[in-house]
Amino acid sequence: MVQYFKGPIWAQALLFNIIPAAYGSGFVGHSSYCCNILEDALGDAIYSRSSNEYTVQNTFWAVQANLSPTCILAPKSTDDLATAMKILVQDSCIFAVRGGGHSSIPGWASTNDGVLISLGNFRDAVVKDGYARVGAGNRWGEVYRRLEDHDLTVAGGRLSGVGVSGLTLGGGLTWLTSEHGFACDNVKNFEIVTAAGDILHANAESHPELFKGLKGAGPSNFGIITNFDLYTYPHNSKVYGGMYIYNEDKAPQILSEAFNYATTGASADVKSHLISTFAWTKDAGTVSPAVIAYYNGHVDNDNPPEALRRFSDIPMVLNTGSMQNTSQVADAVGYPEGGARQFLSSITVVAKDEELMAELHTIWRESLELLKPYLVSAVSGFVPIPDTAIAAGFTKGGNSMGFKPDDKNLMHVFWFNAWTDAKFDSRVASICNDMITKSSRAAKRRDSLHPFQYLNYASKDQDPIASYGKESVKDLTKLQKEYDPMGVFTKLVKGGFKIPEQTERFEL
Repeated sequence: MVQYFKGPIWAQALLFNIIPAAYGSGFVGHSSYCCNILEDALGDAIYSRSSNEYTVQNTFWAVQANLSPTCILAPKSTDDLATAMKILVQDSCIFAVRGGGHSSIPGWASTNDGVLISLGNFRDAVVKDGYARVGAGNRWGEVYRRLEDHDLTVAGGRLSGVGVSGLTLGGGLTWLTSEHGFACDNVKNFEIVTAAGDILHANAESHPELFKGLKGAGPSNFGIITNFDLYTYPHNSKVYGGMYIYNEDKAPQILSEAFNYATTGASADVKSHLISTFAWTKDAGTVSPAVIAYYNGHVDNDNPPEALRRFSDIPMVLNTGSMQNTSQVADAVGYPEGGARQFLSSITVVAKDEELMAELHTIWRESLELLKPYLVSAVSGFVPIPDTAIAAGFTKGGNSMGFKPDDKNLMHVFWFNAWTDAKFDSRVASICNDMITKSSRAAKRRDSLHPFQYLNYASKDQDPIASYGKESVKDLTKLQKEYDPMGVFTKLVKGGFKIPEQTERFEL
């Protein structure tokens, strides 16, 4: 039987800091010890590198995120995870946490020579009274399909393959953002295993400060979420979804309408969600403008609502829009496939200068010319964050992302890049980081750069939690001291975006 040290907090802290120093920074050999102890306690929930299940649980969307943990722990219950957390902390075991495996940054959801906790067994999607309890190991396509059997939906990810956990904890842009806010704003309750191995429920009545802090702080702080209670919304008829695809010469019109949609359209018709994109593939060799269209209601392609009509009136090559289930929309939307190396990044701007749209597009096109020798595909896109979305967040108790009530006409500008050869990693990153810098400077020069960085699309060199502002960081730091006083999610969980300006956690 595993025995846990029950001494005072200062003694636990002392051991917590001494053991890693004794084993050295690499923990080589110590990770095997950790895996053995976990196996003694949890048996067949542990997978070694030689098992088939190890490979299944260690698969990631972005190739460069595939690392080689010493073992994988796939807990079968929240109690199992709580037991494991106590062991990991007591024995100072390096570990990482994998939800849906969609992070593109190496080490953010895996580890070399440590323990990987896979949440793949947390797959419930159970309808309750006004909400659904959704396990952290689900992906959004699975959730939508199961809720559609009950004529319900949730404010979740726009792509079927994206994981519930990472998207929600990172804020989460959704098809319903204009109407109901970010995904995190639509959480009724978090079930969390803290760094101490305690199982808590964070909601508006119980641990309300933690409840607010978890909404946007990412999956690498405070603890591990096992289940989300998500507010449900009626889905008793089909929604509209599809793509409007254009010739390259229509780019100026798309940019203009994307600006108009960010300033008026998205907030005027909250049932709409339109993503203006520009995609290049090595095979096609040209840039194709496309608008990903979603509407939470009935749409006749011959007489669409104003928000959609402004884009559908632009002559198209193809219109795939039709009435379908949300799960079908999430399945069908074009998105960079897995199996390649990926670089994601984004900034946020205030849509008040239409000329900025063209300038940002030009910066991307110039960067794309430098990237073409290395890439297989690239996407640039524009998504509005309307004032209705921000207001929904405040109405539902607030979040940690630092928005102000008077924030208006915000636009999320994002870039995806995919390549296959590891030898190009540093070159691609260098060009992309330079593009981010140039784009940020262009927006700042026009007094249009907003500080918010969307955590789920941030690159490794960005600092999204710092972008939330001093007050939010102050609140998150206070929560960190309360719920992770030994700094487990800083010292033992190496990956993920951390709360900046860490302070000493122990006063002996």
